[in-house]
Amino acid sequence: MNKIKVTANNILGEYEAPPSKSHMFRALNLALYSKEAIIKNPLYSDDILNLLSIFEKIGVKINKQIDKIEISSKNIQNVKFYDFKNSGTALRFFTAFLAVNGVENAVITGDEQLKTRKIKKLLKPLEELGLKYNFIDEEKEIPFQISGKISGGICSVEAEDSQYLSALLLNLPFLKKSSEIVVKDLNEKPYIDITLHWLKKIAIKYRVDKSFYGNPIIYPFKFYFDGGENIHNFQESIPADYSSASFFILASILSEKSFPIKNLDKNDPQGDIYILDFLSQIGCQYIWEGDTLFVKGVPKNGGVFDLNRVPDLLPPLIIFSSHYPYNFTFRNCYSARFKECDRIKASISWLKQVGINAVEMIDGLSFEGGIKTTPQEVSGFNDHRFIMGSSLLTFQNQQTIEIKDISNIASSYPKFFQDLETLGFDVKKY
Repeated sequence: MNKIKVTANNILGEYEAPPSKSHMFRALNLALYSKEAIIKNPLYSDDILNLLSIFEKIGVKINKQIDKIEISSKNIQNVKFYDFKNSGTALRFFTAFLAVNGVENAVITGDEQLKTRKIKKLLKPLEELGLKYNFIDEEKEIPFQISGKISGGICSVEAEDSQYLSALLLNLPFLKKSSEIVVKDLNEKPYIDITLHWLKKIAIKYRVDKSFYGNPIIYPFKFYFDGGENIHNFQESIPADYSSASFFILASILSEKSFPIKNLDKNDPQGDIYILDFLSQIGCQYIWEGDTLFVKGVPKNGGVFDLNRVPDLLPPLIIFSSHYPYNFTFRNCYSARFKECDRIKASISWLKQVGINAVEMIDGLSFEGGIKTTPQEVSGFNDHRFIMGSSLLTFQNQQTIEIKDISNIASSYPKFFQDLETLGFDVKKY
């Protein structure tokens, strides 16, 4: 499959948000520390399925069902090679898991896109705790090799990508000795809030300096673990995903049809709930009826938007904003440069496809919206968020759009285009 074609039709029915990948990764990591675990309402995206295959490779027994997954981690063993395909989250979380449980000369790698991403700022704090590592390619940080078994102690992390800190938080409590994490920098704080949400759910003890909750956060601050934690009973459910739902929330505004968006928790710690604040700032409205969300209105202005907490929203927000003749600035999302692609540069390129020239900044971009040309074909940059986001072009303009460069289409939301069809759209893959 090289391209996907989406044709607009009348929107019918309702939309139900799928399970959250962010929650799913954290649940899976913690399930490894429980001899028996059950995860209800699971997500089976490509990167989740690949991680489960790695679990099986190290001796974990997996029973996948539609409504739940059963995990038995009684006999974990070392292997020499781990391929995480396109998932940076899985690679980072599992690297810390291996460091806690002990590993010998294991090579960790991924696909060509993942090899362009960073890992050193996670390996450095693990090295401070006793892990040994080396890079296999002098010009890249992935693939790399690790050996050793970390013990307690003090480490420091620069969490310009929140996954570095989450990887430590999800694994260091299970060391036999106490440990401290000195946090020198932090982006994407809501993802840390999700991680802490999971630690609280299963009664993992931690302490954190009060400055973590300040606005602004005062650096450095510390997390403290006593060590020796155990999970006695792990049976949890995965909530719906605001990141996936964000595309349909924006589509509801673009289509000017307020269709029901179901299955969301308005109290969920997911940062991508920020999408509702964004809509309020540009003059749209939203209302809740139980767990069902309705959004409506026409944007009345642009603005300056700080995406430090939610850099993954950059692709859908720039595509959505391109439709409206206002000035938009998205800033403080430097970490977006180190995702599946450099999403700031990709945003500039995407906007050029619709006749909009944007000003690139080191941590974001600025542009005046108002689509000048409506192309028949756009690039998805082999990035699942641009692939899904590009379909938004069809909602307002009632046209057919072809999306190319779609190799990672099912990375996070394998049913996205199926859900489009459920709403009444024609989708062809070829």
